Amino acid sequence: MKLSKLLPATLLLTACAVDAAPDEPEATATDEAALSATPQLTAIPTFKAVMTTTNGLSVMKPTGTVSGDFLLAFAEYDATPMQLTPPAGWTLVADQLSGSGTPQVMHAVVFSHRAGASEPDEFMFGAPSGVFVDLQVASYTGVTAVDGHSGEGVRTGTILAPDLVTVAANELLVSLFVDFEFGSWSTSAGMTQRTNFDANSIQDVRIPLAGHTEKHLASCTFGQQAAVNVTLR
Repeated sequence: MKLSKLLPATLLLTACAVDAAPDEPEATATDEAALSATPQLTAIPTFKAVMTTTNGLSVMKPTGTVSGDFLLAFAEYDATPMQLTPPAGWTLVADQLSGSGTPQVMHAVVFSHRAGASEPDEFMFGAPSGVFVDLQVASYTGVTAVDGHSGEGVRTGTILAPDLVTVAANELLVSLFVDFEFGSWSTSAGMTQRTNFDANSIQDVRIPLAGHTEKHLASCTFGQQAAVNVTLR
């Protein structure tokens, strides 16, 4: 918000002596429609906490999770078709296949859930026997909904998480990077790395203005890779 400069005392007295400026014209219906059409966030999506599990089907509830928090579950599922079953009340957001027809076939998967008044201390997932699964559950505050998502799968040392288009200012872009092989992920430029374990990494960045998130590059080993982008508003 712009603040007008203060007038010197002499000018202020002069200003008081002249007629008041005519009233500004009232806003038209067109003006009001334009304002109402611009999305406004009532709160700013913010990362809160995360818990991880290597090769298991249960993961602890993130520390400090309270009713109303928004939870995202991220999974590396090393088989196809994807048959990972989330706890009751969770919704599938994204399922990115990578390495189809190769020994390194996998899925990068994201589920979402709004925390209620009574959440278990541990979230239990289901999968066929023998499937390798890495799990992460992260909690966020100020989230109204998932705005959008996209994914990419490649076999290379680096991967570009796809571009998305946000509809409101200050949305949070959350990226999941997964490599089939063991390794450590680099942090994509401008992003904050929240986890980096067993070749899985969650990274995020706030997108200050509505529009393109741009592609974000990260690198790991030369195994099959997948990346999923999710925007929160």
